[in-house]
Amino acid sequence: MRINSYKFGEIDINGKIYRNDILITGSTVHSWWRKQGHFLQPPDLEAIWEYSPELLIIGTGNSGVMEVSNEVKALCSQKGVRLKTVKTSEAVKEFNASSDKKNTACGLHLTC
Repeated sequence: MRINSYKFGEIDINGKIYRNDILITGSTVHSWWRKQGHFLQPPDLEAIWEYSPELLIIGTGNSGVMEVSNEVKALCSQKGVRLKTVKTSEAVKEFNASSDKKNTACGLHLTC
């Protein structure tokens, strides 16, 4: 899986354009809605927990507005999942660099 490009509100993955927030697990792209849009909580990552990645990259938006809860951080630690939280443009670079080398999952907030 390769992210070709990202700009505010839009991402191109393998030639397909997405305009809503997404989760990536393996070769699957999921639409991603959170209970509280800018506050990430464990239930918002059910597809991630089922996938059991080694590395989870969270893109917190163009300006980094989305906050990752302490509960998500603690659950990642308990499950042995390395968590990387960065602005979405950086998350795209991290995902492309890591996805072929590790069992990597990604959550990308495309706006804010």
